[in-house]
Amino acid sequence: MSAPQLPEDLNQWPSDVYELLGVRPGVGPRELRRAYTQIIRKFKPEQYPEHFRRIREAYEAVLRHVEFYQMLHGANAEQDDAPKPAETEATEPPSSEPERIEMMPRPWTPPAPTENNLDELWRQACTGDEAAAYRRLVELHEQRPGNPDLCVRLYWLLALSPELAPRRSPCDWLVEGLRANGFQGTLRELYRRELLEDAHEAIGDRCTRVFRSLHAPGQLADLAEWRWQAAVRLGRWQLLDDDLEYLHDRLSRDEDETWVRLLISACEHLASLDGPGPDALIAECHKQIKRYDHLHTRLADALDRLDFLLEVARGLRLLRLQSRAPQTFLLAVAASWSRPFAEVRPLLLEYLEQTTRYPDLALAHFDDIHAAAAPVLGQFGNLLSLLAGSIADDDPARLYAAEVDSVVPLIHEFLAEFGQRTYPRLRLALLQFCLRELVSPEKVAELSRDDQLMHAVSMDGPLRYVYEGCRLFWA
Repeated sequence: MSAPQLPEDLNQWPSDVYELLGVRPGVGPRELRRAYTQIIRKFKPEQYPEHFRRIREAYEAVLRHVEFYQMLHGANAEQDDAPKPAETEATEPPSSEPERIEMMPRPWTPPAPTENNLDELWRQACTGDEAAAYRRLVELHEQRPGNPDLCVRLYWLLALSPELAPRRSPCDWLVEGLRANGFQGTLRELYRRELLEDAHEAIGDRCTRVFRSLHAPGQLADLAEWRWQAAVRLGRWQLLDDDLEYLHDRLSRDEDETWVRLLISACEHLASLDGPGPDALIAECHKQIKRYDHLHTRLADALDRLDFLLEVARGLRLLRLQSRAPQTFLLAVAASWSRPFAEVRPLLLEYLEQTTRYPDLALAHFDDIHAAAAPVLGQFGNLLSLLAGSIADDDPARLYAAEVDSVVPLIHEFLAEFGQRTYPRLRLALLQFCLRELVSPEKVAELSRDDQLMHAVSMDGPLRYVYEGCRLFWA
């Protein structure tokens, strides 16, 4: 099915998610992603926020089905060559020893549900009999508590049809499987996605039970990171305090490097929060880190990053206090190290839209920010690099279409007209020329062969960031 030609009127859009995306049931993940990308190129989030929301919801709904079927087929493929339980029993040679009547009978263990049985129950659910399939899966789970295959199917069925057990959460099944089988496999990945989508799940009792049941240091560290990210989003810094106290007893003696990395991570998360509580916990983490000086060389990069982010946090507080930066700019930078870039991207694009409208004003803001809190502007530059990477992954040609040879004569004309000015007097004209012709300030300086101009441009972060921000927004 080709990409649909959706009208701008939302009322005319189809209600069926497959029809909206222009794909058929059974679509593969790559084809689904391609269809989604084609549609959002027309309905960009910054221009059509409600249209984009509808497209995103449809994409996620279809993706859930795609991932589940992919998981099922993957499991079946892995087991195609394995002997089935019935076949194994049939090929075993009969015992030559006489039956011993006096032997104590072995306790009966319910047989594990076979893949064929589970597939049959899922097909039953797909044909409309979800309730009967769910009941049967629950019965099988009671016989085999924590069976991962059962838990995955129960999770998906309840996630797609919550009315089957209104008092249960789909996460209940994930947690039962994780606690019985360890923090690994499909159950782990599904739970990670749940925590990313629902911050309250990450800080709730159910997640805490999983956290306290883990033994492997790497698993503890992974789940702690996911919990802390959610806690910071909700302003619940006390959860980090509680988790660190628990982890200290588990890791500080025998897993010192994992422990110090977690202390660094906790400081990074806490730095995005204001208040005496987070500040006091950061100070305590620093004391703990200093005790492990034998690790400081090995963890130099992580410690340098932490120092930089703490400087950014102090700069943000100063800018807020003095009202020296736009609110959208502050929000984007503050979220940049405590949230996934996918969540920061809309904030960044909102600010860049203002930048493209008033580049001269943005340059003045950046000059002010650079003078008061240079690390904050440096972190904004890191955000622009992430945005450039996301655009290049989608369509590299769009990002590097500018700065073709045809612009070179225009650059020489500009330099001939304005080249005798001092850099402070040339600067605004240079920005306007670069934005009009979509050529970078560095390219203009390079073609001038003027060492002073090249040095001035290389040191002018505000100018380069305004140009880069506009270019990326237009891309």
